Amino acid sequence: MQFRVLGPLEVKDGPAVLKLGGPRQRAVMAALLLRPNAVASIGYLAGAAWESPPVAPESNIRTYIAGLRRRLSAGGAGSRLVTRGGGYELVVTRDELDLLDFEDLANRGVQSLRQGDLKIAVRYFERATGLWRSRPLEDQSVSSQLQAEVTRLEERRLHLITLCLKAKIDLGWHDEVIAELSRLIAEYPLREELWAQRMLALHRAGRQAEALDAFGQARERLAAELGVEPGQALQRLRQRILAGDGKLAPPAPRHPGPYCCLPRDIGDFTGRDAETGFLLATLGADLRTRQAPAISVVDGMAGVGKTALAIHAAHLLAPRYPDGCLYVDLHGHAAEHAPEDSAAVLQDLLHARGVPADAIPDGLEPRAALWRSELTGRRVLVVLDNAVSAAQLRPILPATGGNAVLVTSRGRLTDLDPAHSLSLEVLPSGEAEALFSRVLGDSRVLGQVESVGAVVRLCGYLPLAIRIAVARLRSRPLWTVDYLLERLRRTGELHALSVGDRSVAAAFTLSYRHLPADQQRCFRMLGLIPGPDFDTNAVAALCDTSWAEADRLVEQLLDVHLLEQPAAGRYRFHDLVRSYARQLAADHDGPDSRPALGRLFDYYLAGVSTAVRVVAPQDAPHGENAPPTRVSLDLSGREQAMAWLDVERANLVAAATYASGHGWPAHTSRLSMFLGHYCHLRGHREDALALHTHALSATRRTGDRAREGHALNSLGVVYWWLGRCDKAVPHLQRALDVARDTGDRGLEGTTLTTLGGVYWWLGRYDKAVTLMRLALDLARAVGDPGLEGRAAGNLGIIDGRAGRYEEATSHLRQALALAQETGDRTLEGHTRRAFAVVFTQTGQYEEGLAQLRQALALAEETGDRPLESQCRQALGVIFALTGHHEAGLAHLEHALALARQAGYRHLEAEALNRLGEADHLGRDPGAAAEHHRQALVIAVEIGNRYEQARAHAGLADVYQGAHRILEAIEHWGSAQELYARLEVPDGGALRRRVDAAYARCGHRRAAGAESLRPGRHR
Repeated sequence: MQFRVLGPLEVKDGPAVLKLGGPRQRAVMAALLLRPNAVASIGYLAGAAWESPPVAPESNIRTYIAGLRRRLSAGGAGSRLVTRGGGYELVVTRDELDLLDFEDLANRGVQSLRQGDLKIAVRYFERATGLWRSRPLEDQSVSSQLQAEVTRLEERRLHLITLCLKAKIDLGWHDEVIAELSRLIAEYPLREELWAQRMLALHRAGRQAEALDAFGQARERLAAELGVEPGQALQRLRQRILAGDGKLAPPAPRHPGPYCCLPRDIGDFTGRDAETGFLLATLGADLRTRQAPAISVVDGMAGVGKTALAIHAAHLLAPRYPDGCLYVDLHGHAAEHAPEDSAAVLQDLLHARGVPADAIPDGLEPRAALWRSELTGRRVLVVLDNAVSAAQLRPILPATGGNAVLVTSRGRLTDLDPAHSLSLEVLPSGEAEALFSRVLGDSRVLGQVESVGAVVRLCGYLPLAIRIAVARLRSRPLWTVDYLLERLRRTGELHALSVGDRSVAAAFTLSYRHLPADQQRCFRMLGLIPGPDFDTNAVAALCDTSWAEADRLVEQLLDVHLLEQPAAGRYRFHDLVRSYARQLAADHDGPDSRPALGRLFDYYLAGVSTAVRVVAPQDAPHGENAPPTRVSLDLSGREQAMAWLDVERANLVAAATYASGHGWPAHTSRLSMFLGHYCHLRGHREDALALHTHALSATRRTGDRAREGHALNSLGVVYWWLGRCDKAVPHLQRALDVARDTGDRGLEGTTLTTLGGVYWWLGRYDKAVTLMRLALDLARAVGDPGLEGRAAGNLGIIDGRAGRYEEATSHLRQALALAQETGDRTLEGHTRRAFAVVFTQTGQYEEGLAQLRQALALAEETGDRPLESQCRQALGVIFALTGHHEAGLAHLEHALALARQAGYRHLEAEALNRLGEADHLGRDPGAAAEHHRQALVIAVEIGNRYEQARAHAGLADVYQGAHRILEAIEHWGSAQELYARLEVPDGGALRRRVDAAYARCGHRRAAGAESLRPGRHR
């Protein structure tokens, strides 16, 4: 669209002129355009619409704004007019609004004038004033407020005209200036500066008499119109002309030569040593021998420091390019500024090289040819900042090898060949902290090092964000780093990271505005994803499109650095960009984004359902079918399904968490039911805890009793494996109550088995056996072979620990047969591991090793890390008992690492005790004692009396071997006392060992403690 105020008010959609409504509505539009991209208050708009505004104009203004939105919407631009900060803002760019184009060209002209580039300044001034079609808002009946705005603009235009004329006079273009001044003086006869310029132009043209006559004409006109004499400046100029003042001669022309127009280097530039070295190597080597120009492209996201790096490197390279260093901002992503036209850039570059204006041809190709010719045989470095495309760059590139080009761009210019590319990432944490401290000053960060680290982390290690954060601190001497950190956390990083006219959000906006509409929508939708990353399938589901279209969209967003790619096929946001995308989605899409999230959650649920039914079909919840989704996943193989779950785990947990609190409770509970077993296999205890906790809250809010029972059971399982039996038992008991209330026999049996396992670890074997037998009977009654196999297997494990090896073998055979019948590989692995333990306890080591090798293979196949830890424990025990000490320790240490990685405290205590026993066999009493002490601490924390007794027994063995009889008796006594409190039959293997060893000491606990107390015996 095109907006015009430098003449009659006009808004065009292509060739069509939009009707803007009545006079007051047009006045509101004019007022918005006179203050573009800024919030216009109600009072300001009212002053534009009425000479005397009504008492309460808000309603009328809202009506006018609504009418303008409707008319702009017809041209597809309704979203430009936004409500913000108690007023309204009209969002336009420089190439859309003539006023913005005028101001930009004017500013660039003034800048060129200050740099002494008179010809370029004239070109900018003429382009700026050429935008005026007539007087601003000429067709509009304007209020006094708008009239003041118009008068200001007219004064601005006239000032530019006088600057342009002065530059032309200094360039010696006297005849052109004299003719132009004649026309202007006729229009503005009382402007003394115009008379002064006419006098100076005539004098420099050798026409002194006419110059003095011009003074007389001005004097007569001022006297006739105002009754005053000319001002002192005009009178002094007359005296200098009369006196032949040599200083009135035109300035000496500039001599062309080496020209450097690089912006100043960054004084506090920090880090980027490797990147700087790369640019010096690619652009600074082989200048005399290379055949083609060196081209390096630095790309990266907004605010990552591309320009700073390029300028810093250019200053270091400058001595190698004695014929000049040129810098051009191509405005590829500039606020209110269209990307530079290649032909205009070439004109500026040729002029900078000393080519006269009249020698610069028209047209892109002739200028490009002249530019290449100008650089032939020379060594010039050209920095092209903020490029938008390779097409913009190609005409500007030199042709010969002595020259070099350093380009920066937010997009990957993959079609610029040949070029060395450097994709700039955010700063490493150490460099980010160093930048913060250096810019702020080391004295301000003393004692706040941790807070500095937290601040730069919230800044996403983005240099722009860090500098803005420091700027806020420097402008507020009373603030500390700790206080800034608190504000960032309280107000949100994106909101807080702004200072003056700089903000992180504004930098991102420049990238976003240049996207086509479909990419903008995709970018906003991606900001809704609650997880840390995503793949193309998730994008297709979210945006309701095909895989191919989703792939195109995300790859294009990746190319402009609005997305990152941590691994092939995976995408993610920088944290600050994610916040920006979410804010855009909230502002632009609002409730319309809900269906997109629903599609995403359906896709996740469908994927989980498919993957879990492949990985562990026996543990997939019955009757829970996945919702339909247009995105299909090929997860036919176990390895493929497990890999998908591993990659998507964090996203699935985040989706379940978000869904719980935002209106998708069923998705949360179903994700919990499907993912519970997977989390157990992989040891993701914290994820499981979060999942099931949210599921329990969601089911209770909706009154879903059936799924509530599953959530309670799942939480009980997690607490059990975390060693929190104090929490596991009440959750499982409530799950059992819900199962019985709702008649869910499958849940009842599963919960009985789990509860039995908890009591077994607590040492309450009789209670555990009772519950397992109830579960076994229920499983047989309802015909659930999977549940029957788990109950039988658990009974076999309990019997084996109690020393009832015959009964253990019988139950384990039943479990193994059922596992093989149902194809339950997890149950088969645990059963074979239990068989191995029984064989080990009865001295059948070869048979035990055979079972363990099969169990370990199943653990690795199914990804069951707890089972792998238990298998390696059992292998370590067998190898230690059979004299293979080093192999045994290796397996036990591996088992300990797996247990710790998964956070399963009971397995950690078991592994530590087994390590202590192996150390004792290997005659390393110090290591044995340390491992048993660590096991004892954990076992006491989690209430596992069996491992407590085993730790005491191990410590007693160590002390007895060291002839420290008192300590040995104390620990044997503690072990015996613990066993007295356990519901273990007399045949328990560990109990027999404890009783026999204690008897060898020749004392009862009480007598021994009394007779061997310190001081009585040594």
